[in-house]
Amino acid sequence: MNAGVYSAPMFDPLGTMLKLSRFIRRNLGSLIRLNLLYVAVCLLLVTAGPATTALLRLTRDLSEGRRVRIAADFWSAFADTLAPSALLGGGFAFLMLPAGYAVSFYLNGLRAGQPWMALPLLIAVSGALLLIAAGMVLFLLLATARLPLWRAPVDALLLAVRHPAAGLVCAAAAVAPLLMLLAVPLAGIAFYLFGGFAFHAAAVAGLFMPHVERNVFSSRPHARKPYDYDHRPDDEE
Repeated sequence: MNAGVYSAPMFDPLGTMLKLSRFIRRNLGSLIRLNLLYVAVCLLLVTAGPATTALLRLTRDLSEGRRVRIAADFWSAFADTLAPSALLGGGFAFLMLPAGYAVSFYLNGLRAGQPWMALPLLIAVSGALLLIAAGMVLFLLLATARLPLWRAPVDALLLAVRHPAAGLVCAAAAVAPLLMLLAVPLAGIAFYLFGGFAFHAAAVAGLFMPHVERNVFSSRPHARKPYDYDHRPDDEE
């Protein structure tokens, strides 16, 4: 079995990104189909949490060399984590509202000629990026671990705080395409529609899975979540 992008034990952004680029080239067709399915499911908004968990699980499966049936395995993973992903994902999205408002408030103050707003703006931006990273790690944990409902967000936040470099890269990978969407809408829409979400899921899993393996599974082996569906080599995608 190919260890994929999850084999590096330490944070190595350059090495991880090189592995990710090779992974994306090898699985481009599957990632595009997976991304299109994810976008279609997320149109309802309330399904975005379970869909993100399913996206991360299938991205990890592809990286490990497993045979993935895009539609069947996506819906299996979606149903498997429906309740916790919807509940916890909604909670993190709710927390992003005051963080986004704070960034907007201090940014407008800085633009209005109030230089003292720079420090609180930096704090607000740092908090927002930390929440984005913790939210992505939360979905990764839900996709790969069987944890109590209260434990998953605690572990996600701790992992994001303990590994700020990986969290910053994950958050930047989420924010940068949004800026492109604002600057060049057509290019941004095309990026998100034809692979952007799946590429970001691969980056999140690639950067944080070594930390999840070391900090979650190694201390609580029972937390590892078994696959709830079979990957037979002779299955068609």
